[in-house]
Amino acid sequence: MMTKCALQTALAAAAFAAAPAVAQVNFTLYQAGTSDFFTASPAGFTWGSLTDHVTDTASGLVINADTAAQGGGGVGRNASANLDAAVYEIQLTVEALPGNTAASVNVALNDSDAGGSEEYIYSLALPAVGAGPTTITAPASVYSELRPGGTPGDGIQNFGLAQWQIQSAGEAVLNVRVSRVELVQVGEVEEILLADYGAGYSLTFDGGSLALASFPDAYTFTDDAIRIVQPNTDFGNVGTNIALDLPAGQEWELLVSARALPENTAEFFNVVLVDNDGDDSDEGLGDEEWFYAVGFGGLNTETFTEVRIALDDTIFRQQGYNSFFDGDEVPNYGLRQLQIQTGNNTLAVEVDRIAFVRVQDEPSCPADFDGNETVNVNDLLGFLGAFRNQDASADFDGNSAINVNDLLGFLGAFRNGCPE
Repeated sequence: MMTKCALQTALAAAAFAAAPAVAQVNFTLYQAGTSDFFTASPAGFTWGSLTDHVTDTASGLVINADTAAQGGGGVGRNASANLDAAVYEIQLTVEALPGNTAASVNVALNDSDAGGSEEYIYSLALPAVGAGPTTITAPASVYSELRPGGTPGDGIQNFGLAQWQIQSAGEAVLNVRVSRVELVQVGEVEEILLADYGAGYSLTFDGGSLALASFPDAYTFTDDAIRIVQPNTDFGNVGTNIALDLPAGQEWELLVSARALPENTAEFFNVVLVDNDGDDSDEGLGDEEWFYAVGFGGLNTETFTEVRIALDDTIFRQQGYNSFFDGDEVPNYGLRQLQIQTGNNTLAVEVDRIAFVRVQDEPSCPADFDGNETVNVNDLLGFLGAFRNQDASADFDGNSAINVNDLLGFLGAFRNGCPE
């Protein structure tokens, strides 16, 4: 039996609460001095046609490419969380060195979709020689060129970011020092998708090749989910490598959308997040694994139910399996791996989505249906209309089903009015 319940469900009425402040969620692609640029790539990845023209120094990537070395190269990220290009901008900190005659440099982002990919090219104007390090920005939603992959992707900037590159542009000498490349949040992010197992975008299984699977015969894919059926055996894992920088704090929750299958006898399954806290050179700078339990008490067999779990509501934490040193014991997610872990009973479940979502505060007055900070007949009529039409706003208890319990809950809140 579990001794700690990790199951939390947000009230639908929380939609009327004021949105909390949210820390930035940035994706650092390169930062001078933080790691060896060339060994950061996944095994088998090469830096491309500029390989012999790039030096990774403490102050940045020095790129010296003459016209005979046109091309590009970059670093694979395995896959980073799905991001909305509309709320991000590219920030490139670069210095033009003596001898540079190039007017611009390209940053390329490779978007990995289910069964295909595409590359978005951003042409960034370079500062003048002698101007020193300069930060250049460009909206991630405004690109200069789109290049389909060998198998084209979905043509949507939903960035399951699998690779980024620096590319030379034009018939000129590129001689620059790049000290930072980052995707910076400039708008509000409601959700960061970690895994979507349905049709279309899915970073978790690229072409069906698993990055991690200790029970490969236990899972199959449906049209909209991963189906896991494992009999009463030892623990097993299925998952993927991933890359995500998430700040510390309690502004985000883990969301898991799942439904139970009739043959299930397990009480819960785990979602495991592996958090990278540094270069693994000392205590506090290694990996740590955070375990979150998704209980079947909140799931049903008909529809997918969204379960929210606070980031500090873990059932277990341990040092990373392949890490020499432990992490900092704070769930601040330099996320590098996502797993679904089974238990010892028969697990039978379908999971269609895993994400980080913004924390929803409980409203100060649940019966204030129209959100005008007063409770009167207009709130009652509004709720009754939504209830009659089975509108999602009438899901008062937040269990994804609209029934008499929602009606009774709202009427009780309406009777009590707003607290002083």
